[in-house]
Amino acid sequence: MIPSLDEVGHYLRGVWLLVRNDPAGMQYLDFSNRGFWRSFWAYFYLLPVYIYSWVDQYNAYCIEYPDASPNLGFFLREAVQSALVIASFLALLALFSRPLGFSHRFGHWLIASNWYGLAFSYVLTAPQVLHRFTPESPLPALLTFTLIIFTVWASFRIYRRVLADNVPVAIFIIAMEFGWVFLAYYLFG
Repeated sequence: MIPSLDEVGHYLRGVWLLVRNDPAGMQYLDFSNRGFWRSFWAYFYLLPVYIYSWVDQYNAYCIEYPDASPNLGFFLREAVQSALVIASFLALLALFSRPLGFSHRFGHWLIASNWYGLAFSYVLTAPQVLHRFTPESPLPALLTFTLIIFTVWASFRIYRRVLADNVPVAIFIIAMEFGWVFLAYYLFG
């Protein structure tokens, strides 16, 4: 069953406490098997962000190709690509979890990462929206850069805590996330 907005708020509070380096944040996240599967509902709550991003990409596509007509296939392709990028990253990280010695904490990482991703995806959409209204301003790019730095810092704090202070693995996961984003961008544009 989909988590209620109150439950989502509870999980997001836990994420925020972890960003603030408060170990009490762990108590707000559900690390049970049920909590593991329910954390994937974060992607449902991310639909507005995805839809905004896909519409923005479609608008850019239509500017580049003025003869293009509205097409549901474009949005379906974007949705499938997004799902494949996420699923393949999680599968690859799951494969690395045993050799890197964090398979026993992989579920903890995934749960925290799903809820963290929900919060920060909305935050990282702000520069994209700002760019829509101020296309010539350098402010959206500066804001994006600043938020990416903050996201790396916050990711490290969250990942380190849920991985039981395993700093090398936290850094590896962050590096892998960046590499995966760049690879996906290279492959899918």
